[in-house]
Amino acid sequence: MTTNTLTTSVNFQDAEGAKFVKLVEDYNAAKALAKEMKAEQARLEALIRGVMGNADTAYVEGNVRASIVVRNRTNVDKEYMESKFPGVLEACTMNTIFTVLNAK
Repeated sequence: MTTNTLTTSVNFQDAEGAKFVKLVEDYNAAKALAKEMKAEQARLEALIRGVMGNADTAYVEGNVRASIVVRNRTNVDKEYMESKFPGVLEACTMNTIFTVLNAK
């Protein structure tokens, strides 16, 4: 993975700086809350699956309230491909460049 570093900057002063700091603090708080909510979602999912047991659908008063759906994901065994077909993986690899906000 290649990391590109931005070389431009902006400098906020006084009230604008305080507003920007507040934005960053709110962003970091939202990020932390999202992480907590993801953990809570996983905990609740485990409880629901536990209550459902081996059933794939749960009904409450005749209405479907939860179901377990099978999904399929296809992956490539990169080590195998590289061992059997050297260079093919590298030739077929696509690079996507995107930005990520790192707030401090």
